Amino acid sequence: MSLPRQLHSQHPSTRTRYNYRADYYSIELIDNNYLNIGRPRLFERRFWVSVFNSGSNSLPMDTNQLLQQLRDLSLEEGRAYIQEHIAELSDHAATGELLAEEALRLLYSPFVSLKLAELLIFYGEYTGHLSSHALGLKAKGDVLRYIGHHQAAIECLDTAGEEFLHLRDECNWARSRISWITASAWLGRVEEALQQATRARDVFLRYGENYWVCIVDSNVAVIYEQLGRYQEAIDLYESMLVIYSTLTNQSETFIKRAIAIAENNEAINLSVLGKFEKAYRLLHQAQANFMKMALLHTYHKQVMQWYYASKRN
Repeated sequence: MSLPRQLHSQHPSTRTRYNYRADYYSIELIDNNYLNIGRPRLFERRFWVSVFNSGSNSLPMDTNQLLQQLRDLSLEEGRAYIQEHIAELSDHAATGELLAEEALRLLYSPFVSLKLAELLIFYGEYTGHLSSHALGLKAKGDVLRYIGHHQAAIECLDTAGEEFLHLRDECNWARSRISWITASAWLGRVEEALQQATRARDVFLRYGENYWVCIVDSNVAVIYEQLGRYQEAIDLYESMLVIYSTLTNQSETFIKRAIAIAENNEAINLSVLGKFEKAYRLLHQAQANFMKMALLHTYHKQVMQWYYASKRN
């Protein structure tokens, strides 16, 4: 692999262990536009993308001001700002984590997010900090995937993955696969996507990261749905529900939301297979959780309509 000349690797013992969580975004999918499998259906689906939990701030400057400046300045002005304040950004790991967190937090403002990802890549190159460079590429790949530039996303995420492996950072490599999997599937490279998902899943299992196993399985389940492999998707959702209920390293609210999303998506697949009674029960459970979290808009009334229609017929 070819690395930027000024980048240097870090020994694993000196690397910061980043504290990740996952977040999701929803998009509408039409099968024959994305996977080219000729089965038009319109559903909202939820995909997972990895983001950071904020850690303690060890930078000697006002991070809110830093982030505000980088959000507001142009790309070139942002690079100049980083150069001017480089002495205050000498904690490379903390700076890299901060910028990566902000880029992913602003995923729904994709062009701001993309700018911050580019600035993080620049910061990694300018300081020779390979981990920051890789995190910037990962953030860039995530936002490119979000705005539908799937091939460009794959290329960014592949480079990020290579750099993480160069650092012997398998978990970050596996996290870089999360957006890669859906981007590849949407380009019709379904088998490659499923193979990479298996590899990433195996890494998370080996490190005891069961939560991240669920994140991979969630994205694979969506791919199965689009392929018409509904029972396999249902099996994954049921496995996720078991694992989610045992996790202790995520907040209660976040786990409840994840469970509700899994219940909702499993119910949609059950309804497609005509299993309306169980789908109805799961949707009521999901609805109750969404109502508690003021997320009722994610509840799919369309499947409920199918249920009532089946009772009238």
